Amino acid sequence: YKDCRVWRFDQCKDCAAITDKFISENKEPIRVVIHYADDSSWAFLSGKSNDTNDGRVVSMEEIIKENPLLSILYVLPEGHRAELKNKKWFVSLEYS
Repeated sequence: YKDCRVWRFDQCKDCAAITDKFISENKEPIRVVIHYADDSSWAFLSGKSNDTNDGRVVSMEEIIKENPLLSILYVLPEGHRAELKNKKWFVSLEYS
């Protein structure tokens, strides 16, 4: 990600995104990315917890600046999730 590049996500840079404390506070790697179908929002998660108390809200731009390689996931369709396993992203339907 560089400011001179075109922003390709369907949400604006300053839109809220969900993450968790393991990423925002411990700087652990993002292993799960979800593009929700109901509101087109995004989640960038460690995969360590489903506890809502561990959730954090950040901007889309903040996530991508910290993790520029994630910018390739702008193509993830709504209603899908991508999980990082063995250095490869696997895409599947997201079930609520």
